[in-house]
Amino acid sequence: REPRHRLLESVRLHARAMADREGSAAGATERHRRHVMEGAAAAKQLIGRDSAAGLRWFAESWPDVRLAASTCIAAGDRRSLAELIASCSTYAVLTQRFGIIDWCEAGLDPDDGDDPVAATEEHAVALATWATMERYLGRIDRAAHLLDVAAVVDPQPAEVLIGRGMAAHAAGDAEGCLTSLTDGLERPMDPANEAVVWLQLIMVEAGRGRETADHVHRLSVLAAGRGPVFRALHLLGRGIGSLASDPVQSRVDLQEAQVIADGLGTVVLSAQSRTALPMAAVMAGQPLEALALERDAIAWTSERGVWSMATAALGTLGLLLDGQGDTANAVTLISARIANGAATAFNI
Repeated sequence: REPRHRLLESVRLHARAMADREGSAAGATERHRRHVMEGAAAAKQLIGRDSAAGLRWFAESWPDVRLAASTCIAAGDRRSLAELIASCSTYAVLTQRFGIIDWCEAGLDPDDGDDPVAATEEHAVALATWATMERYLGRIDRAAHLLDVAAVVDPQPAEVLIGRGMAAHAAGDAEGCLTSLTDGLERPMDPANEAVVWLQLIMVEAGRGRETADHVHRLSVLAAGRGPVFRALHLLGRGIGSLASDPVQSRVDLQEAQVIADGLGTVVLSAQSRTALPMAAVMAGQPLEALALERDAIAWTSERGVWSMATAALGTLGLLLDGQGDTANAVTLISARIANGAATAFNI
């Protein structure tokens, strides 16, 4: 890797003052923005192939990414801001997600009076990305509103259809979810998005007690030879698909998916694996083990700000406690889940 160099803040401020006096600051700022945009686009291409390298670039470049976003916002450059958000959001950790949401509100706010129809496809994708972050933070109504606006801007991008499918699933609308995801598969999309669609389809169909073997096979074919992220997606899909038919193997698959996801630092994949593991224990007739796994899932997802999954896990824990005769705590936890408005991923 090439070495990275940082200026002392005092040196940076002095250099900026000189550039302002010489009239070269604007050009330098624009070159910096283009450089960061190119790096972000390259990092996005690493999703699924070498996500660890993309995550490393994003972590090291976060100060530059923030400055580039500020440049886009100050210039009113919605297209570049949208591209930057869509490129980087996959790698963002909790605190960075809040920062990205701030950029969205400053530069892409759908309620700022602009005509959404005049916006671009990139804007629609960025709104769908924003909605995903809001959904993971448990802000379901806000996410749904953003997806509605994204669909007005441009209903065609796969990211918009996937987002609408996941929002429908979170709201308990399985048919709406299946319709959006199936439509998404008919659009051009990168392999990472396609893998997410097949995984979501497996979740929905497994939750309805339907056969998932064909979806698991398609995910397996797509994942073959594409690296560890796709391996984790395949294991997660296979594990969820076999919860009822082979809970022992399901748990093995889910645990391996979790190990891979933890090693890559992919929070959402890790969270999905953790929230599925308790059900494998339940199906295997291990309710006490399921309780321990569910508590671990709640603690892990809460700590990392994946509130939608944490809240869903609260409801599942309530059901497990009810099965153990702890009705009072069960009612409290299930009520907390209902109050937070998040639906469990598996329609338990």
